[in-house]
Amino acid sequence: LLCPVPSSHPAREHLGCRSMAEVVGHEEGDGGDLEKATVVVDFMADWISKMEVISPEVLRAVSIGPAIRSLQRWRHGKDLNAYNKSFATVQIDEFWSHSWQRRPWKKVSTLLFLKRGLPAGIMGTLGALLGCTLTGFNLLSPSFPFGEISLWGTIFGSILFFLTLLLWPRTEGVFLDACCIHQTNLRKKADGIRSMSGILKQSKRMLVLWDKTYVDRLWCMFELAAFLKSRGEGSKASLQIRPTVLGPGVLAIVLSVSTFFIVIVAMFSYGWNRLDMMIVTCMAVLVLTYPAAAVFRDYFHSVQTLHDQLQNFRLANTKCYCCSVGHVTESGQPLPLCDRQILTKCIEIWFGSHQSFEDDARSLVLESFADQLGRHYFPYWLWLGAT
Repeated sequence: LLCPVPSSHPAREHLGCRSMAEVVGHEEGDGGDLEKATVVVDFMADWISKMEVISPEVLRAVSIGPAIRSLQRWRHGKDLNAYNKSFATVQIDEFWSHSWQRRPWKKVSTLLFLKRGLPAGIMGTLGALLGCTLTGFNLLSPSFPFGEISLWGTIFGSILFFLTLLLWPRTEGVFLDACCIHQTNLRKKADGIRSMSGILKQSKRMLVLWDKTYVDRLWCMFELAAFLKSRGEGSKASLQIRPTVLGPGVLAIVLSVSTFFIVIVAMFSYGWNRLDMMIVTCMAVLVLTYPAAAVFRDYFHSVQTLHDQLQNFRLANTKCYCCSVGHVTESGQPLPLCDRQILTKCIEIWFGSHQSFEDDARSLVLESFADQLGRHYFPYWLWLGAT
């Protein structure tokens, strides 16, 4: 990948207009390789630590709807047209930080409820009121579908709820790496990656979609470090952390409550006796609430896991792609540089040492997490929207 090196910088003679592979070289016994690599690492770390973007075109955002759809498509492979959905901007409303090590459906469901859950709950309630009103004025059958009690309110409410959840427009511009960094043009991709700290500096907020692999990924922790550093001394970072099992948890509540309500209405409509209704109700509670209970057990366990991971967090234990493949390309050629060398050097420049960053990340993230959850370990407005 090409590097933007000023003519006055000592790395210029090693880089020029050539690729990294050409710069560092692959021949054994070349005693200058280590020196060349060191110069390049120092230059790159110095550039990234300044938190600038290479060009205005690199600072890009994407609307929430296309971002979520693009994230979903990545389960089938890279969405190569995702970059065309983004647009150049001067400031990003929210930076989405996440790990690609898990399937995206949990992240997608979490984002849907975080970004559209409240309007979905409101529209679902209005839809239920509309269904009840039309039934009350005999504009709809008062006996559909069971014969005694109408379910038009539930039907209208559910339809509007899920349509709003999937289609509600939001005007915010967010940063999602799959959309805002070019995936096929290597020069544009390199520019975007090298400008990551500058992109984070121009982001108003940061949303961390946390799963168990997040703390283990070097790039994820680098994004967190850059965002915390970019806020400056004395200013509080607008950092939101949400476990990715939040979305499945809310979805489990929605489906369980809706199904349970339909079962109760059906029993009343067909005139079941009290004993039979009690037996079926108990069975329905056990069967229908079990998925929600299992998901919430996973949710609270993940919250505890986050605390444990942060307490034991060490930058040296994080993983990056180049290290995981043994620093060789798919064709068997050695990779000239390691991400870890550059990113850890940036963090040293920002925080003074690895230990200082680890302490800051541990305290600030736990503090932000505690502020967000507080008395409500699960966001209260999501309870309202789900029920």
